[in-house]
Amino acid sequence: MKRLLMIFAVLALALVAPELMLGQTRKAHAEQQVHDLCNSLNQALVKADVPALDKIFADDFTIIRPNGMVVSKTDAVKDVESGKTKFESIEELDSKIRIYGNTAVVTTLEKTSAQIGGHPISGQARNTYVCVKHGSRWLVVLRQITPVLPPKTEASAGK
Repeated sequence: MKRLLMIFAVLALALVAPELMLGQTRKAHAEQQVHDLCNSLNQALVKADVPALDKIFADDFTIIRPNGMVVSKTDAVKDVESGKTKFESIEELDSKIRIYGNTAVVTTLEKTSAQIGGHPISGQARNTYVCVKHGSRWLVVLRQITPVLPPKTEASAGK
């Protein structure tokens, strides 16, 4: 009886293990695709590559800017195309990607230098991206930018 249970356990493991490994491989592949998508987005922003942005952003893309302003794909792309929004550099300092089926949530820490409406902006920001897999491609549907403020010193806190 013990021998029969042992044979059953080995057979079950032999049938399940490849599927578990395949699932991990698919997840790692999806994470890499999403990471590449976010890198492509940052490169397209720095180069003001409007055709690339149009392919990277879903039609219903929304960005929530640091000031809380909600902007559509059309307006975000138009701002880049007109030069109203001009990125000089975007450096990813940290990234975490979580895959949930055909949806990915990405959080990053990025150091950015840009001109927004003619005003220079530089510093670090935490970004949250939501990406969805549409067919065989991943698309960015949401980006929210939260500035990282320098820590308050005793002098700046009024103490």
